[in-house]
Amino acid sequence: MSSGGTRWRRIAVVVATATAAVLVPSLATGQQPGRQVTLVAEPALIKFNTANVSVHGQLVGIANPGRVRVTLRSAISPYRRFRPRARMNARPDGTFAFTVAPSVNTQYQVVAAARPNLQSPAVGVLVLRQVTIKLSSATPRAGKRLRVSGFVYPKEDGDAIALQFGDGTNWRTVQTGRIYDVGSGRSGYGFVRAAPRRRTQIRVVLPADGQHPDSASGARSLRPR
Repeated sequence: MSSGGTRWRRIAVVVATATAAVLVPSLATGQQPGRQVTLVAEPALIKFNTANVSVHGQLVGIANPGRVRVTLRSAISPYRRFRPRARMNARPDGTFAFTVAPSVNTQYQVVAAARPNLQSPAVGVLVLRQVTIKLSSATPRAGKRLRVSGFVYPKEDGDAIALQFGDGTNWRTVQTGRIYDVGSGRSGYGFVRAAPRRRTQIRVVLPADGQHPDSASGARSLRPR
């Protein structure tokens, strides 16, 4: 088993565990039993610019919850300061919901203007980078030059990127580089190397950087002639 395959399976477990954790409704420390604010973010793992997230919850044990103003606050990694993002009155049953589309890893919480104010727990959303991949040929001559290129969204010039070969389960890094400026809104990358002599799967990966978890392109099949 390759070290790359082991690492990426471990990443999958960590991401799945983190995702499951933020999907469970929880209560902020210090809230009194019977008077609480719950909060959930769904989905808790998205790919950049491909999905919205519903941040929703309920006021519990509060009289006339439909008159209570709820403020959504957010903080990006490293989560040191929460800033107001949106406001709404809770529904008569105490429920509320906000729609967000974060571009980087973000935590959310709400503050309910009850007497006294109630603050929810923080819930997190992980944002994978969107990574495209293009091969100069899917059937290159073995040993001849193969070019692999693509784009990374959002734009984050200078980040590390790795080219990997594998069988769809186990992966090994064969070349590394940096993403670079290609204009507004996205970064680019490019690798040039000799095509392998056997059929293989090929992809590119970017390691976690605080703003995003480990992100990868889709795998492409390479069938050398």
